[in-house]
Amino acid sequence: NRPHPLSAKLAQVTLKRYVVEDRHRIRLHDLVIEELNRVHEKLTGPLEGGYGVLYQGAPTSEALANRLTQYEHLAETLRALMATGCYWGGEGQHGLWVACLERLANLPELSGYPVWLNLRRYPALLALYAGGIAAVAANRYDTLAALLTQGRVRQHGRDAPLLLAVNSYAVLSIDDAQLIPGKERRYLPFNDHLSENAALWEPLRELLPMPERFEEAFDRFEYLLGLVHVDLRLQQNGHAWAPVGCFAWRRRDQPSDPLNVVGEEIATRAAGSPLLQGSLFGGALERAEAAKTAYDELIREVRAKRLF
Repeated sequence: NRPHPLSAKLAQVTLKRYVVEDRHRIRLHDLVIEELNRVHEKLTGPLEGGYGVLYQGAPTSEALANRLTQYEHLAETLRALMATGCYWGGEGQHGLWVACLERLANLPELSGYPVWLNLRRYPALLALYAGGIAAVAANRYDTLAALLTQGRVRQHGRDAPLLLAVNSYAVLSIDDAQLIPGKERRYLPFNDHLSENAALWEPLRELLPMPERFEEAFDRFEYLLGLVHVDLRLQQNGHAWAPVGCFAWRRRDQPSDPLNVVGEEIATRAAGSPLLQGSLFGGALERAEAAKTAYDELIREVRAKRLF
């Protein structure tokens, strides 16, 4: 049931025409929402394509690989729209991209194995990464702020920041992710899967044609996601924790290590840093510095354990 590749390409071409002119805002909205509704219907509706049914048994490598592939194919066109829209679009479309994430993340509560229940948010995670990496590549930190801070998710009868439920650790735990074929001995198997999988690079290939540029944007996005995650938790309960991404091992002792690069940007530009645009860290330099101090300490502890 994978959409024809031309579907994603055509959707991207159409969106480019709509996103640059405000007079096309209704057409843009309808284009994105129509695809969002298609994905959501398959995630929650009848058993067509197997998306709406949960595996009932304990996870196996084969079952997990099959379900990951199903979700990747299901959200292929929507992912392309998110990537293109967040790269070329502006403030006027922020609400549309956040609405996509919220719709994909807020699914009916069911009973079953936690691994299959949590994995239903994989399409939302892919959409977040596609939009977030594109925003980072385009230096659109206002768009990135909207994606990381404005969404909400309903869990156990309470509203919570979407990022706390849609991140690599929450969607698939490290232990379960080690069932991914070829990732059995990886310390961060799911993050590696996201980084190495064409499901994310393909919709961004036109914008980031060189693998090295995609990898840099990917690592920068995961680091910034971690910073915002820490900030949300510090504001919520004072507990400084966040997922660690591929950059922890890939950029260690490198000039491109996000710990150093982002630190220099904050230090040199202070309150005028683009990282404080929009709702990132509430626009407060003190919050950004506190989050960075806490997150960097966590990363250094992980690196010190020689886990990479």
